[in-house]
Amino acid sequence: MGISTSTLYEWKKKYSEFSEALKRGKEIIDREVENALLKRALGYEYEEITQERIIRKDVKGDPMTDLHEKELDMLKKYQAFLKRKNK
Repeated sequence: MGISTSTLYEWKKKYSEFSEALKRGKEIIDREVENALLKRALGYEYEEITQERIIRKDVKGDPMTDLHEKELDMLKKYQAFLKRKNK
């Protein structure tokens, strides 16, 4: 915000509307983090698309870009991570 911590605390004490706005913003972020943690704990799938340069060239001699699509299961990915970590 471009202010010192002491100024922030002073404004929070002095201006109740400012303090309430900060609390509302924090509640939203807290809920988003909570939902993200729950989603990760329960597992979910998503599709990832990556672009990679490959060695082949097109007719003009320009490098070709190859698209790869794969579906990832985050629960399986996280479980595999835990197995490696706990060895």
